[in-house]
Amino acid sequence: MQYSVVPIVYGGADYQRIAPPWSYIDTRDFSSHKDLAEYLKRLDAIPHEYNEYFRWKESYRVNTNPMPHAMCKLCEMLNDPLQPAKSYYNMHEWFNGSGVCNRSSFNWKKYRP
Repeated sequence: MQYSVVPIVYGGADYQRIAPPWSYIDTRDFSSHKDLAEYLKRLDAIPHEYNEYFRWKESYRVNTNPMPHAMCKLCEMLNDPLQPAKSYYNMHEWFNGSGVCNRSSFNWKKYRP
């Protein structure tokens, strides 16, 4: 998001919740691959339409430091009386252990149809 490219996304997240409007192209918004390809060709041919995907930068900024939000979320969860009490013997294993998402192991080749 911090670079001048338009992400083309496919599933896996609620993009409307986490990204500004008109900041990405969701492939699920098209009825076919052909419709998507035609739309991308149109954007390539009409620069002012392509540039609309960057207008969000006038009103939003990219937060490259997620820690402030993470700390707020942690505080919110710790103080939520509806959350069950939990304790962890090994915080490092809980945070970095198996089954925890790790970007460095993400492999795009695995997920291509």
